[in-house]
Amino acid sequence: MKHMKIGLCLAVVLAFGVVGVASASASPTQEWQLCITKKGGKYEKGCAKLAKPGKGKAELKKIETYGKGEVKVAMTKGKGATITVGGKAVKCSADTAKGELDAEAYGTLTVTFTGCVSGANKCTTTGSAAGTIKTEAGRPLALEFLNPGETTLGVTLSAPGFTFASFTCGSEAFTLEGGALGTVKNAKKGIEIVFAVNGAKEQDYTTFWTEGEEYSEDQLHDGATPATLTGTILLASTPKGAGAYAF
Repeated sequence: MKHMKIGLCLAVVLAFGVVGVASASASPTQEWQLCITKKGGKYEKGCAKLAKPGKGKAELKKIETYGKGEVKVAMTKGKGATITVGGKAVKCSADTAKGELDAEAYGTLTVTFTGCVSGANKCTTTGSAAGTIKTEAGRPLALEFLNPGETTLGVTLSAPGFTFASFTCGSEAFTLEGGALGTVKNAKKGIEIVFAVNGAKEQDYTTFWTEGEEYSEDQLHDGATPATLTGTILLASTPKGAGAYAF
């Protein structure tokens, strides 16, 4: 993950849909922020669009100014995911997640996959119920830019030097390290993060941009064997209204 940049710029907002205002800086920054109800605020309800002066119904608020200094996020029941290691697919029928968003672009997330099987074998993290794979607790979560123009936001889950998850499928043991890079958008029900693979069966996004420079994400792997993650994580926040924004 990278260090955050600080610069004076106008907002380029990606909020509950799409909205943009041209940036005055060649090096925009990215942050998790809260969209709160405020009469006369800068934005229309949901912070998706700038409002006419004095007519707004919402405002963006930095998480570090929120009373607890962090925002809790959780997914109570997802539709599952697929982890592929060296061509071997581990399919999980459901998943849950919990974590927190901190100041600026960072946070942590722990994901639990259930109903996980590879062929006839259930895949399980030690100490968990059969068919349950758990990521290591508090995997790093960070906003990144997915394009050279630094206008499209994405998310990395886990990072170099971190173990993502360990599990066994029958007699085979796997320890995944590195992370996955996916897309992010602000939806009505929360923050939607999507991890996908391309036609070459590689993670759809493998690089991100910071201050005009391209960086490679340390992809999921088990030793020298590459791995991928496919699935959607929809995070609801407490308080409501957290989202991914670029400025």
